[in-house]
Amino acid sequence: GPSSGLLGCSDVTLGLPAMCTPTNCYLVSLVLADLLVLVAMGLPSVSDSLAGHWVYGHASCRDITYFQYLGINFSSCSILALTVERCITVCHPVRAQTVCTVARAKRAIVGIWGATALYCLLWPFLVDLNVGEGQRLECSYKVPPSLYLPICLPDFAGFFLMPLLVASVPTRSSGGPCSADPGGAQTTRMLAMVVLLFTVQWTPYRMLVLLSSFLARLLLDLWFLLFCHMCVYADSAISPVLYSLMSRKFRAAFRALCRCGVEKPQSHA
Repeated sequence: GPSSGLLGCSDVTLGLPAMCTPTNCYLVSLVLADLLVLVAMGLPSVSDSLAGHWVYGHASCRDITYFQYLGINFSSCSILALTVERCITVCHPVRAQTVCTVARAKRAIVGIWGATALYCLLWPFLVDLNVGEGQRLECSYKVPPSLYLPICLPDFAGFFLMPLLVASVPTRSSGGPCSADPGGAQTTRMLAMVVLLFTVQWTPYRMLVLLSSFLARLLLDLWFLLFCHMCVYADSAISPVLYSLMSRKFRAAFRALCRCGVEKPQSHA
């Protein structure tokens, strides 16, 4: 059946029937990735600002770095997967009945999470606690950033540039089977908003990491770092709202979920 696969439908969509669609499976997974980015990047930033140094210990330096890159890279891959799924659904509705199913979406999500998790296992071995200026403990690179170019360049190309270029293709197309369909035009506009937000909010941070790899020392201008981090936080906070706009059923199910906490339980007597 449509709910068969690696996970039950209720496992991914909180048990709400209206949520059990391929698109909403991707949206829920994207929201989880955005939450992971907010927590893994936001908590260290807040604690560093308050305490003035790294407070989470040696092991947490590696663990938090791992989860940061896991959330960042998974978001990029998932935007690409969501774009492909929506384009197939709108432009090729007959083919989508067999290609874009809930079971396939769940397998794709698990596959993306798994592949990204394996890839990101590299990052914990590249950072460590170091003593910075003023004897402050910092969670940072073990060696000069310039030695990380063979790692940062493929990461920039594979998890930012390539998803961005592929996801932007549908937003630039002016013809084809999608252009005459109002639903297809609406989907194209929404995808354009997703790509635009992704580009604007993530380019400063991605460029910061990439440019630092060409230098002997990190770019440590406090205001520029704050600007890059705020862009990332804004993207993770705004994206779930934007994703929900792509699915009417997603919005309806989310409102129903919110009402569950305030409605009185019905008597079954």
